[in-house]
Amino acid sequence: MGTETFQKRQKELARQDRQRAKVERRMQRKLEKQAGGPSEPDISPAEDYFADEDLEKGAKDKNDEAIGMAAKAIGSSCQTCHNAHRDRQTDGTSLIK
Repeated sequence: MGTETFQKRQKELARQDRQRAKVERRMQRKLEKQAGGPSEPDISPAEDYFADEDLEKGAKDKNDEAIGMAAKAIGSSCQTCHNAHRDRQTDGTSLIK
């Protein structure tokens, strides 16, 4: 029983490390993007990590502004991969590369 608890804890620590590394990579990509091109909306990767919580809170409070900001943060984190791995077609659809 003690071994299972230890293994679960190790697994959770590894998951947390991966999440931290993911946020750091996002921040690095954002800095690189800002240095080389037009500035994007001021939403840091650390903020979009919690955007789902902000979206839920905004929905509960019926705060349209908070919902919009959270949706924008979520969308910006998805857009990077969608642009990198899909080809946009003239009819508006996408094909996976």
